[in-house]
Amino acid sequence: KMALGNISPRAMFSHAQPAKVVSFLVGVVAILATLCPVTAARSVALADWQALLRLREELNFTNPQRSPKVYWRSRDNCNVIFGVSCDDQGRVVTLSLWGVTGPLPESIANLTALTSLWVGNNVTSIPSSLAQLSSTLSALDWQVAAAGDAALGWKSLSGPIPSLISSLSALSYLSLASNDLSGAIPPQISALQALQYIDLRNNLLSGAIPPQIGNNYNLNWLYLSNNRLSGFIPASIGRIDRLRYMFLDSNVLSGLIPESVSTLSALVYLDLSFNALTGPLPSSLSSCGSLYTLDVSSNALSGSPSTTVSAMPSLSYLNLSNNFFTGLVPRVVDSQQMVSYDISSNYFYGPGLVSDTTPLALPLCKTGFEPGTFSAAANCLVYGSATENSCPTRTGPMSTGDLLQVDAQRSEAACLSFCRTNITRTAANSQCGSLGTCVMEMTGSPPRPSYACECAKGAIRSADGQSCTAIASFSGAKCGWFLGYYKCENHDEKQLA
Repeated sequence: KMALGNISPRAMFSHAQPAKVVSFLVGVVAILATLCPVTAARSVALADWQALLRLREELNFTNPQRSPKVYWRSRDNCNVIFGVSCDDQGRVVTLSLWGVTGPLPESIANLTALTSLWVGNNVTSIPSSLAQLSSTLSALDWQVAAAGDAALGWKSLSGPIPSLISSLSALSYLSLASNDLSGAIPPQISALQALQYIDLRNNLLSGAIPPQIGNNYNLNWLYLSNNRLSGFIPASIGRIDRLRYMFLDSNVLSGLIPESVSTLSALVYLDLSFNALTGPLPSSLSSCGSLYTLDVSSNALSGSPSTTVSAMPSLSYLNLSNNFFTGLVPRVVDSQQMVSYDISSNYFYGPGLVSDTTPLALPLCKTGFEPGTFSAAANCLVYGSATENSCPTRTGPMSTGDLLQVDAQRSEAACLSFCRTNITRTAANSQCGSLGTCVMEMTGSPPRPSYACECAKGAIRSADGQSCTAIASFSGAKCGWFLGYYKCENHDEKQLA
């Protein structure tokens, strides 16, 4: 760089003598050879070359000009065969097939030393012969290359996850993402004890997450996002103590977040957003000392997460938005390491994020958030003091500009009503009285919680669902939800009202 200065290569070569140019190029080649040594040419083992040639003839290609029929012409140097890599004995250990259409031929099993297989786009079926590679195949990546490929007419795997997958005992990496796979996740997947990475995102999988997944002790990455999985998150997931990344978002999972998640001491990223989870954020989650990102947005979670969040030492990305959380605005351990903070659309209350004299994000004590990374809008933020589990009242005026990114507040009436009818009533059943119990009902799509009374025998619920009244003529009848609507039945199970 010092010798050439600002002289362009074109100018340098146009005025240089041929001998000097050759000398210069020889020097460059010598330097590059030192920095980037070239691997010695290694021919492909004859049996594997014959297997490649057969595979080449049986495969169909979306672009014949860029296919193995063009590139697989000589076995003399494995390093230059497109999509192929070999070990020291010339055995084919890695095969990448892109731009292939139709089923993958059964002859793939003739590559008996294969450890990694990468397939994408239009390959529509997994050959049963792949089971013959159960002791060698450690990585299988079979996914549509990009989300937009479906719009281009790419086809993909469909139907249930092939049962042969559970026989590939050497697998440590499995990706079947972005296909059209449907049905349940087979429990037999727990047989893959070497598995460290599993990616089943962006499919049509349904049913429950099998509890047997807790037997995959070596998992580091678990991606099940954007499917139709339902039921509870299995408590057995807490046994995967090496798990670092867990994505269960964009499903229809329900129930509580299991306390066992808190035993995942290596967990760095937890995404449970866009489900129908209920109940509180487990207080024991604060024991996940490595947790860097926590996203539980767009669920039906409730209770106060403030104490839990404030005890997470590594937290930098927090999203609690679109839930039914209450209590004090969550603070964090180290405000300066926070990159994104979103608690919008909940029922958090004061003291508010700002004061009349200090327009700062007080729970964070930090300014300078990037646009779109900080939001506390649509909460019950108020001035003045408030204690946990109380119904706060506004003690000072709010003027334009005071709230910094939190100016879209819920109305005071809405906040107080929610507090009275949900927080207090849920805790003490005070509205339902001795004739009923306050319960949470999931309604709408996606399911969201509402609170109402479930009345005992001899009582009927009011039209708004918030009280129970004894009715003599209905004595002995039971009122409640039956087959999706509310009615009362007597001992003969005949509908009365």
